[in-house]
Amino acid sequence: MLYGVSPQLKLFALEAATGKELWSFDPAKVNVSTNEDPMAFFKVSRGVVYWENKNGGENRLFHNVGAKVYCIDAKTGKPIKEFGTNGFLELSKNLGRDEGIFNPFIAATTPGVTFGNLLIMSMRVAETADAAPGNIRAYNVLSGKLEWTFHTIPQPGEVGYNTWPDKNAWQKLGGANSWAGMSLDELRGIVYVPTGSVSGDFYGGIREGKNLFGNSLIALEAATGKYLWHYQIVHHDLWDRDLPANPNLVTLHKDGKTIDAVAQITKHGYIFLFDRVTGEPIFPIEEKPVPQKALPREKPWPTQPIPTLPEPFSRQSFTREDVAKLSPETHRELLEKFDQVKYSEMFTPPSKEGSWIFPGFDGGGQWGGAAVDPQTQILYVNSSELPWSLTMVDVPKNDGSIELGKATYNKYCLSCHGANLEGNSPSYPSLIDLSSRLEKEHVLQIINNGRNMMPSFKNIPENEKEAMLAYLLDLKNSSDLKEPGQAKNLVGKTSTSILEEVPYTMTGYNRFLDSNGYPGITPPGEH
Repeated sequence: MLYGVSPQLKLFALEAATGKELWSFDPAKVNVSTNEDPMAFFKVSRGVVYWENKNGGENRLFHNVGAKVYCIDAKTGKPIKEFGTNGFLELSKNLGRDEGIFNPFIAATTPGVTFGNLLIMSMRVAETADAAPGNIRAYNVLSGKLEWTFHTIPQPGEVGYNTWPDKNAWQKLGGANSWAGMSLDELRGIVYVPTGSVSGDFYGGIREGKNLFGNSLIALEAATGKYLWHYQIVHHDLWDRDLPANPNLVTLHKDGKTIDAVAQITKHGYIFLFDRVTGEPIFPIEEKPVPQKALPREKPWPTQPIPTLPEPFSRQSFTREDVAKLSPETHRELLEKFDQVKYSEMFTPPSKEGSWIFPGFDGGGQWGGAAVDPQTQILYVNSSELPWSLTMVDVPKNDGSIELGKATYNKYCLSCHGANLEGNSPSYPSLIDLSSRLEKEHVLQIINNGRNMMPSFKNIPENEKEAMLAYLLDLKNSSDLKEPGQAKNLVGKTSTSILEEVPYTMTGYNRFLDSNGYPGITPPGEH
């Protein structure tokens, strides 16, 4: 039997020898009465989980669809109704915080892992300051009952809580989630969890301290969720340096000893190696001083950990000499772009003058991960070396005089679509003249459900959403709005959230490309 997932998130089973389809499960047809495609906002799946009861011969598949995890009979393709809520888990529930005070965007894009009768799940959340908490949770594979939770932003009495200067951080902040996947040492009963940054990505003035357990490799007792050890690979992340892939479990032969180790690749091109049981580094890791000039209220951590070995798999600096020279014309063009960005040293805090993120926001290493040949002890990793630039701007203050639609746009959309709606690359399209391309209902559907790289913004209050639609589509009168009475709400303050405490935002995810779309950096080994 071969199990797979289509681009529309249909789960299917094939006879592996012939390719004959045996069954398919279409989650879009599960709740047809709601008149809403449950996958419209995020059609991403990196695979499914297979579980079998070796004693009773029962086989189950766990299929992630947005915030839902469906439990499917592997033989028939039918949901097992006794599991969870009518056959699925809802990952937006049981997060330990009141719903409505954080961004509801949650998507399980990467499969969980099973240990015994437990399904251990992680998830993707929003990357803004109001993101949902990134808890790691284990559910009973038979009933769907929540068995244990590990809080990646520690709560009172938990390991790591005392590292937070703000003792209420766990009630306000989210993220520190594991979107890239986990690894399980089944013999020892240890699950290894790589995490991303605490929300939001590029300004940390609202989250003082190291920010445990963001950007960390965490070892948990798989049966109970008990903390065993951790190592934080980026302190107080300001550069979106999520741990981008599940770690590799390897066995090393070093100094006459055989060591079971765990290897974690990173976006900035390093491999961190630890003893699986103790968490001790296999090779020394040095805390190196990093630049400290930062935006007001920002307190960068003074050092960052750098492994002495293995050597990095990506270049670690990007200078004028590295600018691509495909032609004299594009070289001059790229040098002009390069000179507009002031800082190029790794771990330079975000600024209005701009800094180079190299390797870029997408690595170095990414979610495809690494592979290890156990015989040669060689690790293979697909590495990207495209520079990106990061420039910060003020979030326009809203004292009530700014048009509500524009103020709402500034809060939620400016960082990706630009201050003037101009967009940035195909992933973040221009919104100029949007009304000539899309109807109001279609735009509203995208805001509520998300699309491609854009998460759902269903949490935006209705009056603000209507005002933003009027701003984006240049709607002039109340008859264009959802309800005529909402016209009076087009001027005023936006609703209060932690986003109001963030005074800066980025100008977008800016790849360093020439006018022909080619990378603006020389190939490795060329200058």
